[in-house]
Amino acid sequence: MEQIEILEKEIQRISNELLNTLDINEINNVLDNSDSNNNSNNNSDNNNNNRNRNNNENNNNNNDNNKIENKYIQAYKAITSIPGSGELVTPFTIISEVGDITRFKTKKHFVSYIGLDPTVSQSGKYKRNKKISKKGNKHLRHTFTLWAERVLKLMPEYRKNTMI
Repeated sequence: MEQIEILEKEIQRISNELLNTLDINEINNVLDNSDSNNNSNNNSDNNNNNRNRNNNENNNNNNDNNKIENKYIQAYKAITSIPGSGELVTPFTIISEVGDITRFKTKKHFVSYIGLDPTVSQSGKYKRNKKISKKGNKHLRHTFTLWAERVLKLMPEYRKNTMI
């Protein structure tokens, strides 16, 4: 049981580290600006002034898209900086499965989405809260579990109380 608890704590720490690298409010602002620019593009194609404005807005959209791409690059760098993540499968799985990180208001929402949040099993006087819920994205849960196991194998300080 101690091994499971250590794995869950490490997985939560890793997911917190990932979420700390992304400024959710900034991404929301970029996406909101992009949506409003796209709406004005659809309504203004009648004369040269509108075309010039559209060109400027397209440039703004490109800048907004670059900001979003930079956030994903930062997320990739943050993920790969953690031991055991590798350079391809883990970071790209996380980034592609999570998609728009702004969907999650808190870190707890993210952990719940992955399915790594602890559950409580009750029946009469019997109460147990050791297992993870396993509700959520199975690909991310699998990725984070394997990642935590690699961290335990690579870093001796995490192996003190485990069976690995």
